[in-house]
Amino acid sequence: MQQELQKAQLETRKVNFRYDGLKTFTESIGVVLIIVLTAYLVLDRQISIGAIMFHILLFNNVSAPIR
Repeated sequence: MQQELQKAQLETRKVNFRYDGLKTFTESIGVVLIIVLTAYLVLDRQISIGAIMFHILLFNNVSAPIR
C-alpha cells in the first residue's frame, strides 16, 4: 500500500512539473507578444500612454487565471 501511495505521489509530481513548465512557457510567450504588439503600436504612433497602461492592465487580468 505504501509503494502504491509513493507511485501515486511521484506521478502527481511529474504531472505538476509538466503543468508548471507549460504554464510558465505560455505566460512568457504571452508577455513577449504583448511587448512586441505594444512596441509596434508605439512606433507606428497608433497608441498613447493611456492606451499602453490599459494594455498592461488588460494583460494582467488575462494572465491572472494562468497563475
